[in-house]
Amino acid sequence: MIVVRPDILLDAVHQGRDRRYRDIAPELIDANTDVIVTHGAAATVAVMRVIDAQKALIPIVMATCPDPVNLGVVSSLARPGGNVSGLSDAPDPVPQQVALLKAVIPKLSRLAILENPMFPGHPTIVKSVSDAAQKSGISVLPFQAVSPAEINTAFDAIVKARAQAVVIAADPAVDGAALQIAKLAIENKLATISGYREIAATGGLMSYGELLPDTYRLAAGYVAQILKGAKPSNLPVMQPTKFELIMNQKTAVILNIKIPRALLGHVIQVVD
Repeated sequence: MIVVRPDILLDAVHQGRDRRYRDIAPELIDANTDVIVTHGAAATVAVMRVIDAQKALIPIVMATCPDPVNLGVVSSLARPGGNVSGLSDAPDPVPQQVALLKAVIPKLSRLAILENPMFPGHPTIVKSVSDAAQKSGISVLPFQAVSPAEINTAFDAIVKARAQAVVIAADPAVDGAALQIAKLAIENKLATISGYREIAATGGLMSYGELLPDTYRLAAGYVAQILKGAKPSNLPVMQPTKFELIMNQKTAVILNIKIPRALLGHVIQVVD
């Protein structure tokens, strides 16, 4: 029988920055956990370090983790070589996100990016946005935020910088502020796109990224194999192959943005 401990996860979420992943990991070890499933780079790296420090033999399944090789989580995607396997992030969705914003705002010239400097993958995300935007002659304006107050401050600065749209960098902390970000974007007439569907569902203009329910189904397959005796070191790391484009029709109307008909053909879901 598999026992899931959502109470520990919820405790981490509710305590926020005051109780980080590295403080939660020992509880998972003390609970005699058979497998730990992580989401994102911060959780994966922190839990792995605690397990290594305590010499615990608990397998870790990444439900998603950007660039696990460069982060030192696995030796390679084909041969993880340690106690961690699962799924890395899908091939970089950022160039497509920039292209989507350019499609709905043809005169886009100033693009902001809101990112969390504490997120391990943020330098890669910023570079990806900059590289994609540069090819279209778009100036990129980076802004950082961790807390709700900092998000408010960042949006004030974004408006003063005369940005026309905002890429919301994929990060669990930012995802938790989806409603706040969506409201600020609408109030300031800013188009937004993110890798998380919650941004579009709560009022952001668009989201484009991997199909997370499918990703977690794949992660569950790793858990099943490990519980049957497989070693993470022998399970190649996979990349998600399914993506979804979500569009908020109500927000498009508020922002006076007309979605090209050709683009609508690729939309998985239209949110009203």
